[in-house]
Amino acid sequence: MSGGYFTRTYELWRYIKQENDYGEIIKEWHKQCDFTGRVYPQRQEHSFVGGQIPTTTIAYTVAAPAETDMKVGDRVRFGDHKLEVQAVSTTSRGDRIEALAKEID
Repeated sequence: MSGGYFTRTYELWRYIKQENDYGEIIKEWHKQCDFTGRVYPQRQEHSFVGGQIPTTTIAYTVAAPAETDMKVGDRVRFGDHKLEVQAVSTTSRGDRIEALAKEID
């Protein structure tokens, strides 16, 4: 298999603020699209804070087609995983985007 082929589908979600018919601001997560891509772990960090249970944060790279409208703050969901997008960039060839994301609860 070549590294350029995407074989899994992911969901892209965005936090939207909108006004309802009564003038109230409603804030909700809305599914933006499904996209084919790859998600793979990049690094792992452990934190120990004063007698608490140690926590582990895993940073992921999310690779998606260039036309995917992914922004900082969006969430990528698959299976039981939810990743929050921290940064988005286009590859040098311009044929895909790569985002840095961290797993959240």
